[in-house]
Amino acid sequence: EGFVPAMLFGGKLGGSYRHKLEADFQVDFLTVQGRGGEKPKAIPALNVNAEPLKFMEYLLESPAQTVLFDGNGNAVVVTVPAPARYAVHKLIIHSLRAATYRTKAAKDLAQAQALIQLLEAVAADELKAALADARARGPSWRSKVNAGLKAIG
Repeated sequence: EGFVPAMLFGGKLGGSYRHKLEADFQVDFLTVQGRGGEKPKAIPALNVNAEPLKFMEYLLESPAQTVLFDGNGNAVVVTVPAPARYAVHKLIIHSLRAATYRTKAAKDLAQAQALIQLLEAVAADELKAALADARARGPSWRSKVNAGLKAIG
């Protein structure tokens, strides 16, 4: 409640929704890209459209569970992408957005870099496995991963 569809670049509706009263508060509904291509997919149970995102299937493999806390001491268990896969996915998505969505591309790269630095220190094997898995999916995947790594130096 309180969210309205946000227009995408070019005046199209996608899977982004902004809060009516807080313009900077945005929620993006994402899904895997299937036969429908880049056309938003209706999710009737939520009364929203989800934006198909390339390479999303990689991100959704081997999820992890964690706990979110609010400011009042309440908590909820949520399922999230594995951190190493999230970092690698951000590397890949960076190259896809670089030309059209520079702000989002820069954010993707910053998130990937921060996660990779942390993972190198605390979960290097998971990061190594996530990178190897993505690279093994073919030349397109390999080039996008390598381009992302090169961009973060």
